[in-house]
Amino acid sequence: RFAHCGVALSDAEASVVSPFTSKSKTIQSVVDLCREGRCSVATSFASVKFLIMYGLIGSVLRLFMYYHAINLSQWCWILVEGFMLVGCSYVITLSKPLDELKDMRPTSSLIGPTTLSSILGQEAINIIYLCFSIHMLSSQVWYCPFSPDNVDVAKWWLLSDNHMATVLFFSVIFQQHTTAWTFSFGSIYQQPIWRNYLLLVFFAAVAALDLYLVLGEPSYVHHRSEILN
Repeated sequence: RFAHCGVALSDAEASVVSPFTSKSKTIQSVVDLCREGRCSVATSFASVKFLIMYGLIGSVLRLFMYYHAINLSQWCWILVEGFMLVGCSYVITLSKPLDELKDMRPTSSLIGPTTLSSILGQEAINIIYLCFSIHMLSSQVWYCPFSPDNVDVAKWWLLSDNHMATVLFFSVIFQQHTTAWTFSFGSIYQQPIWRNYLLLVFFAAVAALDLYLVLGEPSYVHHRSEILN
């Protein structure tokens, strides 16, 4: 009665009590079920924490945008809210279970100290990083603050044509990248992160795109995304 689930050592005797069946008909099936179950719980919590962090990062981004009266370009929003959100949410779920069963269970509370500390701690780091990025931009001798008074409200896309919007975009995109990366670490219930090959390919592609936008020469991509480099 205290078990979370059961496994029937048969391929034709599943029930409400034992919803899983086993073709091997050995007690090792119980260990395999526990490995898969703990990996599923850890992966689900990682996905939920990433979505929570995505909302927190977006809220702080909009707060700074409203304060400075600026906006991101349409292509930047597509990259932030489309490509990164969908891509990271998918590759996080591809983590495989560890080959051995550890003697500790994953947390089962969404509002427990383990979950909250990982979310709030990383959000604090993100806010400090964002404030430091804005301070570094504002302290440059060539920096001229953007004045939204000269922009027609009907031409809202011009609010993204400034250095502050570019700094906010790169800060947020790297925060989303590192958040998904840190929540994908394994070795306790999941296999190590380098065993998730599609995740590595996705993150490498995102990092290459970010570095190109930051360090590359002005090009058609920079012009369409209205990124000042």
